[in-house]
Amino acid sequence: MDSNCKKLWYISCFFLLSGCYFPEIELNESERQEIERSILNDASQVKPKIKIGAVIEDQARLIGVDLSRSSARPNDVVKVTYYIESLTDQAEDNEIFVHLQGRRAGMWQNLDHTPVKGRLPLRKLKRGQVVKDVQQFRVKSGYPPGGAKLYWGLYRGKKRLKLSNPEQVKHDKKNRVIVANFVILPPRPPVEIVAYQAQDQELITVDGQLNEASWANAKWTRYWGDPSGRTFKTKR
Repeated sequence: MDSNCKKLWYISCFFLLSGCYFPEIELNESERQEIERSILNDASQVKPKIKIGAVIEDQARLIGVDLSRSSARPNDVVKVTYYIESLTDQAEDNEIFVHLQGRRAGMWQNLDHTPVKGRLPLRKLKRGQVVKDVQQFRVKSGYPPGGAKLYWGLYRGKKRLKLSNPEQVKHDKKNRVIVANFVILPPRPPVEIVAYQAQDQELITVDGQLNEASWANAKWTRYWGDPSGRTFKTKR
């Protein structure tokens, strides 16, 4: 084992033994400013559109969320902003889990993440500070249509942290807070574009210039298609 491998091995052992999942990383000035803008020091001024108030043990409180949309199709982008308040000055190395899940097979998407593009572990927050955790995700291709829920919670290692006020918030009895209800719509039908067909006596010069009116009226079509817009089926 060379010296570099030994160094990485010792670092890994240190984080495992200390229970620290997020090693310290160097941030540039732009990244530090982004983190500063994401931390709010007065929880009373936070006014999310969807109020939740879920308390996770003695560690954190999900004040609420802002949601860009409540319905989406596969490949659509959804923006969720979580407002998370720290309840302690000595937070554990907790991680955020987010699940987009419905009842049908295949209606599952893992959206676990760390706030501020992975740069702000929750342990960095002091008591009373709130992180404005903005997450943008794309609904996975092939996600079946139907109702789905967005679940949120914290975990440490392989264990989910407990919801301390289950009688006051919506949850699934498995320490997952129900953040929002979603409707996944069917995928958009593919757009078929019919190729432009030149008229009789219409001149087209194949010179690479594309400056005739005929070229201006033409539209892109799929490769290997005939003038009607149909795609050729090739045998393999």
